[in-house]
Amino acid sequence: MLQESVVYPSFSEEITLIDIEQCEKPGGDRKKIYIDPAVWPKYLIELCEWGCGYFSLLHAPTGRVYYFGEDYLFQQANSLEEWLERWLRGENLEQVNWT
Repeated sequence: MLQESVVYPSFSEEITLIDIEQCEKPGGDRKKIYIDPAVWPKYLIELCEWGCGYFSLLHAPTGRVYYFGEDYLFQQANSLEEWLERWLRGENLEQVNWT
């Protein structure tokens, strides 16, 4: 059974779990989502810790893979399969376009 939050950063204050859609701006870019430090999206599974607070995370309901760092989620791939194929091709998955 999938818990609401499989992984979330360890902060000293209380974290409110929300649906990832609540972080998206209406009409905004779904590939770059600001995450308020007081909230964390539900159903994220850690795939890879890149170090220094950077992670690749699988969003279980949608299957999308996100890169988390500097209070933002960046969509890395539309599916775990796509993410793994890119990794096998030798792509640098840690490199993210921050703009």
